[in-house]
Amino acid sequence: MKQDAADHLQKGGADGVRDRLDQDIGKAKGGNGQASGAQNARAGQQQGAGTQTPPGAQPGGAPQSSQGGGTQQQGSSQAGGAGQQQGPGTTAKTGQQPGASSKQPRFKLHAFDAITLSTTPNYRVMGFIPGVGLVVVWGPPKCGKSFWMFDLMMHIALGWEYRSHKVKQGPVVYCAVEGGHGFRRRIEAWRLHYAARFHGPVPFWLIDVPIDLVKDHKTLIADIRAQTAGVVPAAVVIDTLNRSLNGSESDDEDMADYIRAADAIRIAFNCVTPIVHHCGTAGTRPRGHTSLSGACDAQISVARDDTNDSITTTVEYMKDGEAAAVATSELKVIDLGPDDDGNKMTSCVIVPLVGAAAGASTNKPGKKLTPLQIAALRALTDCLADMGKVPPASNHIPSAVPCVTLDEWREYLFRHSVINRTSSGHRKQFQRLHVVLRNAGKIGIWDEFVWTV
Repeated sequence: MKQDAADHLQKGGADGVRDRLDQDIGKAKGGNGQASGAQNARAGQQQGAGTQTPPGAQPGGAPQSSQGGGTQQQGSSQAGGAGQQQGPGTTAKTGQQPGASSKQPRFKLHAFDAITLSTTPNYRVMGFIPGVGLVVVWGPPKCGKSFWMFDLMMHIALGWEYRSHKVKQGPVVYCAVEGGHGFRRRIEAWRLHYAARFHGPVPFWLIDVPIDLVKDHKTLIADIRAQTAGVVPAAVVIDTLNRSLNGSESDDEDMADYIRAADAIRIAFNCVTPIVHHCGTAGTRPRGHTSLSGACDAQISVARDDTNDSITTTVEYMKDGEAAAVATSELKVIDLGPDDDGNKMTSCVIVPLVGAAAGASTNKPGKKLTPLQIAALRALTDCLADMGKVPPASNHIPSAVPCVTLDEWREYLFRHSVINRTSSGHRKQFQRLHVVLRNAGKIGIWDEFVWTV
């Protein structure tokens, strides 16, 4: 190729050299005067219109390029026409270290000295719902958790204070995947109950069709953006997990995929994503794989007391705050008028329990317990004396406090004849007992462990 280039120089001049090199090397830059690494290896060649190889050029020497009548000296390690000396290990175009990129990094490093404390409060409902994150609201079927969640989200949409708790107003998207058709009745009941308190449009949107969150989350995000006219939701609710998961709640991979999908929604809108979920058969924790509880930023239990139909909502865990908020409520029936056949239509709204302080439980610490509750507490004390062990270190269980499992405590309740093993309702009775004792401040519960306070 060198001989061919020399022949061209004799026959056709510098233009012939340039054409031949462009064909052989394939590095032509449209006449921009930049020499490639392969061209740098060709000694004593001058590029530019009408130029000749200067006398005395040494083989392997630096080529010169002429741009607009001027030339720029290039060394074998210089970037195309930059005229700056670069050390070994740098790239020809930018002088950066190998692997470096001029585009914005995806994983940004924050220097220690540049990290400062943010004083912006991170809450959507103080004490209940964080400003950003995943929240699990769980409880048994028919306990009122969806009624409570919808009521709380309406307070967020309207910016109303929630039972003496501060609220940061923000738009809400509510995915009523379970019972979507009946959800319209709940909305109408809420509208009638609070008709005197608000006027004008409410930044609340309902989705009442089936969703496979893992498969559909990208489409869901796109559709929310397309239909909210640029309004960014502060909360996107998934009600319920079971009806939006095409897989097993107990499978670690299925649950991991579901958490990633919920996280994608949180990241897309920088919002809070509450997930309404059922409990297991024991009624002591959210159903399914424990990775859900590990991934959430707050966990809230909802329990219904069959003795007075009260609904107790307890914040069990708050990653960046105190888990202490408790709300006690009841359902109020609202008449919606007749349907097209003349039949009466009704639904419910959730309201503070009559006689209970806002945000407080009816079973406050110090309130007298019933004989059955006292017997259950004594059975727990005996169980702890016989079997209590200090569990692994946890942020949710006091240090050096002996605990037993809920199953072990229930077995002692059977032995003490506090509840009847053969009764079909013994699971609900056990659940009522531990909910009341916990709300009374007599016991603590986290995951499978229970201890006295």
